[in-house]
Amino acid sequence: MIIFEETISDLQDKVKALKEDKETLESNVRGLEEQLARMRGVREENQALKTQLQALAQPKDLGEQCCNEASYRLCSLSTQGTLYQDAQLTLRCLVTRSKDACSLDLTLDNLTRSALTQLAVEFLVSDTGLSLHLETHLPDLLPAGKRCSVKALVRSSAPYSVAPIMLLCFMQEDTPRKLLLKLPVPLSRFLTAARISQSELTALFERYSSCCSKASLPLAAEEGLLAKLCLAGALSVSDLGEGLAAVGQGYGLPILVKTQRKAAQLELSCFSPDPRMREALLALLATLLQP
Repeated sequence: MIIFEETISDLQDKVKALKEDKETLESNVRGLEEQLARMRGVREENQALKTQLQALAQPKDLGEQCCNEASYRLCSLSTQGTLYQDAQLTLRCLVTRSKDACSLDLTLDNLTRSALTQLAVEFLVSDTGLSLHLETHLPDLLPAGKRCSVKALVRSSAPYSVAPIMLLCFMQEDTPRKLLLKLPVPLSRFLTAARISQSELTALFERYSSCCSKASLPLAAEEGLLAKLCLAGALSVSDLGEGLAAVGQGYGLPILVKTQRKAAQLELSCFSPDPRMREALLALLATLLQP
């Protein structure tokens, strides 16, 4: 009789343990189902955003939504730099020119104590003369304190005014994040500095005097102008005394820029037989030379 009672007690304990295991499993299943639903929701949102980006009639408007305008300007005036940084991550870039293409290396550092998951990147290229090919891909998961990189090749067959934009998506502790970032691949990456004599420079300005577009900036834009105007080696800059002159070539055409103080402003004059080139370079200089 005692043995029988002990057996019943053992069975009751086992039944109780099985019920607890069942409750634990059911709780785990509910948790996994909720996590899966969140993941599907994030993916659907990412796809919807991607579709929205591709359907934009005016891609330049999207550039105004990017969160790295100041870093974009600094990186566009150099070959490397920090494109974006916050408490969670750092994104660094390296741009290398080779013949008719630019190689873009992006390095992502996870600064948090948890993994970044569901990493995904999309690129938006608005100009038909610009193409971007992804050569490597981001991993799905980036552990805490680790880094990864992605490499893209950018080609341009015609002058363009809107730099490519990157959409970076990831999850950090079940919280989705999306970053819109301007990539430091402006028109100047496809220009080459031309070193010519003073007489040749004067002759070029006279030759293209009727092919000129102008813009005005605040005088504060003169700060560091000599270094900035070379556009990371894209133009060769000379001091004319009354202002600066910069000369280069791109897409088989010459491009010249002259600066001059006028009516308490800094006047920029851009000379080229291609109006697209003039307007695109003027817009770029107006952005990069902001005080």
